[in-house]
Amino acid sequence: MENPTALVIGAGMGGIATAARLARHGYRVTVVEKGERAGGRCDRLIKDGHHFDTGPTLFLMPELYAQTFTDLDERLEDHLDLRRIDPTYQVYFDDGLTLALTSDLSAMQTQLEAIETGSFGGFLRYLDEGHRHYKLALPNLVQRKGADPAGAFPGYDYDVVNEEILLTRLEVAAKYL
Repeated sequence: MENPTALVIGAGMGGIATAARLARHGYRVTVVEKGERAGGRCDRLIKDGHHFDTGPTLFLMPELYAQTFTDLDERLEDHLDLRRIDPTYQVYFDDGLTLALTSDLSAMQTQLEAIETGSFGGFLRYLDEGHRHYKLALPNLVQRKGADPAGAFPGYDYDVVNEEILLTRLEVAAKYL
């Protein structure tokens, strides 16, 4: 019997991970990408000898990337040399003020309090809310268990995909109403 086939539209991180998992489970996979190369938002623009990353600024949810490698019987560390960059980036304001976004909370407190007294407390509340959202979203949305007849996507919920497709269709349709 011939292996089942699958078509993956988009060669971004999600498309590549999906195609790899399907191939690992015996599918013959075809990936189509509208861009010049794979990578989706993880891309680079080269102009006049200068290199510009056009992709994500931050590496979010590293455990999901690690899980993808694990699902393929690989280790992320064997393929990627990830290094913390701190400060992550620096913001320059018109009045000459700069703000270095860093994981050093003491340095952040000094910078923020110099801009506006009491602002560091708001920053900590912002971080706390983001952390709570992350801890809620990861198991309840991102890693939610669902139907997977092929067994290629452990933890992937087809109902969520269908809801996203429906919402996307409604958003597109609303433009023309």
